[in-house]
Amino acid sequence: MWPDGVTGLDHTADVGIAVRAPTLEELFRRAAAGMVALVGGVEGAANSESHAVELAAPDREALLVAWLREVLFLFQTRAFQYVDAHFDVLSDTRLVARLDGTAAEPVMELKGVTYHALAVRREDDGWLARVVFDV
Repeated sequence: MWPDGVTGLDHTADVGIAVRAPTLEELFRRAAAGMVALVGGVEGAANSESHAVELAAPDREALLVAWLREVLFLFQTRAFQYVDAHFDVLSDTRLVARLDGTAAEPVMELKGVTYHALAVRREDDGWLARVVFDV
């Protein structure tokens, strides 16, 4: 059910994911894939599409929240289900990427990405992120 490097987190009222990855780019990819796994899209048209994204934030944690909010926004407003991303720029405060995906309708609604218990940190063996979503 979960993409590589992603596990679900127990939370009293919301849902969350823990993400591990060898690189920051892969961490952002896996976090988006984990969020999409939560909403469980039902595939619509088989057409693939891409969206350009450019984001800025004051720090790495806020950038991850902005990234996930953008992926969620596209899912909720355009029925765009994230499949992968290609990063031109990914730093602690800026992101320029192309998102690839397909048409899909969500099964579960996420109200948003929260800062509650948010963590993004480098560890000896790679990167770790924890994200909680409001349901």
